[in-house]
Amino acid sequence: MTTDFKRHIGDGEVFHVFIFQELAIEFIDKKLLENCNLEFNIYNGKGDFLFTKDKNEKRLMA
Repeated sequence: MTTDFKRHIGDGEVFHVFIFQELAIEFIDKKLLENCNLEFNIYNGKGDFLFTKDKNEKRLMA
């Protein structure tokens, strides 16, 4: 999915970049209120996976 929430077909940005993790979580919470079927994966600046957040909770993936 692109950053404007359209299907990614090779064009468009696919990552939102935030300076602080708290800002990313605020953005995610707002988007989940708009559409509870979304799921977000959070990575740090090095590209390491941190967690997934959806309507149910924030969770780590094994």
